[in-house]
Amino acid sequence: MHTSASKKWGIAKWIIGFIVLIVLFIIVQTIGGNPYFKWFFNSLYSIPSATIHHQMLPDGSFEIHEIIDYQMRKPFRGLYREIPPSRYVEIDNIQLWTEGIEAQSVEFLRKQSNGFEARVWLVPVGSYERLDPKQSPLIRLHVTYRARGIFENGPQIAQIFRQYWGQWDAPVGKITGIFDFPDSVHINTIYQHPSVKMIQSGNRYTFMTPHFPPESFAEVRFLTDPASDLPYAADNPTLTIEEVKPIENVYTKTVRSAWLPWLALLIIFGFLFFLIFWFMGKEHAIPYQGIYERELPSNDPPDFINAMVKNLAGKVDKDGIASAMMNLYHKDYIDFKEIQNGQGIQIKKNEPGSDLSHSEGLLLKLLARFATDNVFDFQDMQKRLSKSTTEAGNFNQSLSGYENAVHDAIAQRRYFSTTGNVLAKFIAVIMMLFSLAVVGISAQGITSFLLPRMTILSAIMWFFGGAILMIRKDFFGRWTKEGREYYQKWVNFSRFLSDFSLLSEYPPESIIVWEKYLVYGTALGVAEKVISTLQKFIPREIWEAQSQHGQFYNPSPFLFGSQLYLLRNTASATIVQAQARSKGSSGWGGGGFSGGGGGIGGGSGGGRGGAF
Repeated sequence: MHTSASKKWGIAKWIIGFIVLIVLFIIVQTIGGNPYFKWFFNSLYSIPSATIHHQMLPDGSFEIHEIIDYQMRKPFRGLYREIPPSRYVEIDNIQLWTEGIEAQSVEFLRKQSNGFEARVWLVPVGSYERLDPKQSPLIRLHVTYRARGIFENGPQIAQIFRQYWGQWDAPVGKITGIFDFPDSVHINTIYQHPSVKMIQSGNRYTFMTPHFPPESFAEVRFLTDPASDLPYAADNPTLTIEEVKPIENVYTKTVRSAWLPWLALLIIFGFLFFLIFWFMGKEHAIPYQGIYERELPSNDPPDFINAMVKNLAGKVDKDGIASAMMNLYHKDYIDFKEIQNGQGIQIKKNEPGSDLSHSEGLLLKLLARFATDNVFDFQDMQKRLSKSTTEAGNFNQSLSGYENAVHDAIAQRRYFSTTGNVLAKFIAVIMMLFSLAVVGISAQGITSFLLPRMTILSAIMWFFGGAILMIRKDFFGRWTKEGREYYQKWVNFSRFLSDFSLLSEYPPESIIVWEKYLVYGTALGVAEKVISTLQKFIPREIWEAQSQHGQFYNPSPFLFGSQLYLLRNTASATIVQAQARSKGSSGWGGGGFSGGGGGIGGGSGGGRGGAF
């Protein structure tokens, strides 16, 4: 709790938690098919830049020159390029070559009048030799061809509807799409999918995007006047402005509706968390304004204080169990003694008296039940629990009974309301589930260019939700007025125990008070500071001469809570192994979008590419 060690552990838990969240986010996004993660783990290459130049000739045909820069990431044999078939376009005079590494051969897997697939071998054709990306990291691929039918004549309008980038499986650092038109072509309207920076210089139109995600296309629709004197233009009798405008309007609405609802949902989640905090987590004002407490604020048992204060009305932990054992020792129910196998607990009284709480009585009974000749031997118990499932089950049941007794006592006080905490964390889980759907639902098809934005939005929802799950329960939950004062007094007592200068100024008046400080310091998680101060004030020989509980001067009693939990781990492992053997011996049963102008994403060109 309020110590440097506990603060370090608190920071460590946050760091570990976020590491787990990061790993889970990567796994979930990869399994869910996020193209960024598929590319990162599988692709041989990345693309720093690409320039796609379309030059319209006076006859209506186009000369296309693609310059694609590859940054190789893994061993490779060559490059790949595909131009898919489109409605009217025919292509010829296809050429592919490379810079950086000389191409060995160009292999056409498909070469037709309306498209092609080609491999550019950088090793001998068919060879299994792979090139080292460290020795040949940068390669430039050139692709040139001539295309007819890109210019489409309609009854009243004409269009050039062209994808200058297709759905590659790698992101691109920068795409430059250039369209040069003859002076006779007057562009009236331009529609972009998606909208990127455009520069017009005369009849040259340059489109630039600084980053483009994988599996996304970039296309542009130019509307102009029909030109019947172009021999290599295509006739499209269904191409009308009445067909094109609705398609473009739907695209604009689709893009907006793809991400705005998710942004609104994120804002709603944030507003809900604010409301929960304001109405259920904001602490009540109390008159108590103390800074330190020198006396025990209440007579509650130490394991109760551990669960109520250190763990915020939660469960008792190893410090709480250790403090309960130390209180049993302080009240002469048990003794800590050296035995052959190390340290053990001698049972001096088998039955709890009226000076013990219900939970302390159950802990005493647990120790007595599993003691041999009134000695609870941790090493012996380790062996017994690893051999007997019955003993293992009985031990876990007894320990759980003790923990439940502490929890019941906490619940009966009703000092802390967990409603806000439970509600906030339930909403956080829903938020994290929604984050998984953001990319899959919103970043596909015509809205695939939104992938970077959607991935960031998904990450915000995921990690924000995860942070809510890890946050202290008293952020959204809160204490009652009585509970707040109770908690604050014990926190101030913990501060007093942790402050050497204060403890030096106001030292305990007797050994018995020191013993109580040690017991409750253990419950509050500041035992190390208390015993360090004790050893500076009182030499060992004086302590052993004046105290009837010499073991308080040693660090070993503070470790017994951890040892009891280690026994539980052993017992649980024994039970699980027995269940696995039982299942292994039994059998298992079983039984058997688009008008005449072309829809979004329907522009000619584009295609895919890659490496092999």
